[in-house]
This record gives sequence, C-alpha cells and structure tokens, in this order.
Amino acid sequence: KLQFLYLIGFAQALDADGYVCVDDSLRVRGFTHVFAGGDVAATADQKLAQSACAHAAVIVKNIQALTDAAGAALEEHRPRQTPAICVSLGPHDGYLLPPVGGRWMMVGGRLAAMAKVRCAGSLPSWALF
Repeated sequence: KLQFLYLIGFAQALDADGYVCVDDSLRVRGFTHVFAGGDVAATADQKLAQSACAHAAVIVKNIQALTDAAGAALEEHRPRQTPAICVSLGPHDGYLLPPVGGRWMMVGGRLAAMAKVRCAGSLPSWALF
C-alpha cells in the first residue's frame, strides 16, 4: 500500500498491515507536526469517504491549534458509528445498506432511491414519508 514510506525513512510510522499509525489527534506516530487521515490511517473507522471527511476536519483544527500562538489543545478524533451506505441507480431505484445488529441489510427499489435523495438534502424531511 504505502511501500514508498519505507524508502523515505517513515517505516516506523507503519503498522504490520501497512497503514499509517496515528494517535488520537491523528498525528503520525513519531512525528509532532505530521498528520494522516482517510484510507491510509490506522483507525477504527471504516475506509469510507465519510470517515476521511471527519479526519480532515480534525486535522485542519489540529494544524490551526499548532499554529496558534496561545497553544490551543489538539482535538481528538472519535471513530464514528458505521453509517448506512446509499447507492442511487437513478431517480426511481437504488440500494440502501444500513448496518443492523453488526451485519449489513440490503434494501432496494424506490425506498432506497428516496433515502439517497433525502441524504443528499434535496428533499424536505417530510417528503420521504
């Protein structure tokens, strides 16, 4: 995955699976001013765009904290609960995969398409029902 990090001297930052080890503030292990997030970071989050966006928000705040003359404390990342995955197949079809009891359940058809539109914020909350 990240073999080039071995070549440039960052081998101590990788875990056995090749992910970048980070602390609770998403700082790379062994570095005080280097952060990692998204798919490369060894976190408990699933490797999803939503997780990467949450990581980015924490990393931005932490870089701002490091540059703050007042020395603000770093924000800690908290792994998120697994979100549902919505896949649109046009305006009248799709798939919705919500996690249910530690497993994925699949819902298809119009309901899934409507949920996708609702998640995107294109409809008012009452329009789904």
